[in-house]
Amino acid sequence: MCRLRAATTAPAMQTAQARPRPAPVRPLPRSSFALLICVIFLPHAPLPGGCPARISRSNRPRLPSVTIIPRMPRFVILHHELPDSEHWDLMLEHGDLLLTWQLLVDPTTPCGIPGPARRIGDHRTAYLDYEGAVSGDRGRVHRIDRGLLAIRELRPDFVFFQAAGNRLRGWFTLTRATGDCWTLGLSAPSGRPDS
Repeated sequence: MCRLRAATTAPAMQTAQARPRPAPVRPLPRSSFALLICVIFLPHAPLPGGCPARISRSNRPRLPSVTIIPRMPRFVILHHELPDSEHWDLMLEHGDLLLTWQLLVDPTTPCGIPGPARRIGDHRTAYLDYEGAVSGDRGRVHRIDRGLLAIRELRPDFVFFQAAGNRLRGWFTLTRATGDCWTLGLSAPSGRPDS
């Protein structure tokens, strides 16, 4: 129980053998807010009188500071080698899947953008870190580039994104022409194609 000492008003005894008596200890009334502060909100050791001398921000318990940094979406470019052909897969992370386009030319080379692209089925996010044989005897993939991604606009016929990889860096658009035929192009940060 939290107790406060009452202030001593009587003069101390003047005799050499007598010691001054400590002030009587009185309990706080049950309805007192100070009792709640002492018992519940200040778990650190109280001062010798029972409660802290004063309640301020400086004697509140400190919580560890934790900074939560949300994970940024990523992209990957995989070189997919088949027995009779090759292509590059541009994969953009969106939630728990990868939006995927098949490219005929490596987009990290100067002649790769602008270039044709074909929208194919979404892939599992495991491909963000995978290199090796593709199941079903469908060739092998190895990573050309990967990095962070910021999708600024996503519509059924248009994607505007920023890529920050080792080789592919900047603002890009994917624009649907017809059906599953798309065009990968460079863009300005405003979303308008570079001229």
